[in-house]
Amino acid sequence: EILILTGSLLNNYKFMMKNYLFKNFKIIKISLLFNKIFLYKKIENRILKMIKFGFIDEVKFLYSSECINKNLLSMKSIGYKQIYFYLLGHITFDEMVNNIIVSTKKLVKNQNTWLKSNNTVYYFNRYNFSNHDFCFLFDYINLKKN
Repeated sequence: EILILTGSLLNNYKFMMKNYLFKNFKIIKISLLFNKIFLYKKIENRILKMIKFGFIDEVKFLYSSECINKNLLSMKSIGYKQIYFYLLGHITFDEMVNNIIVSTKKLVKNQNTWLKSNNTVYYFNRYNFSNHDFCFLFDYINLKKN
């Protein structure tokens, strides 16, 4: 897609983005902190909602399609892999749901660990951060930078 849209290979595109396009911009990384119990409950609810609204049918369609390469990384991502094993009869419905939830929670944990190891990320507690506070966000960041 990048080659078609930009006329350039991915490596060239990344080089251009890093050295030319964003050179004059100050990039600020922001993360909202959530209570782990709240976040995990949101994950569980979202997965159940995705299944309710046709995730299994989507995976069934994709795996039955001759146009889709079953070895693509996207077809082995969280949810797709577990649903495929369920469709093959290797695991039960409940095992499939639980495996998707556990895998998603592990991914979130890994992402949070990575974010916390990055000292250029500014954290805000989601529960103490109102819409009004957003107006002062950039002033806060500029003060922290100086």
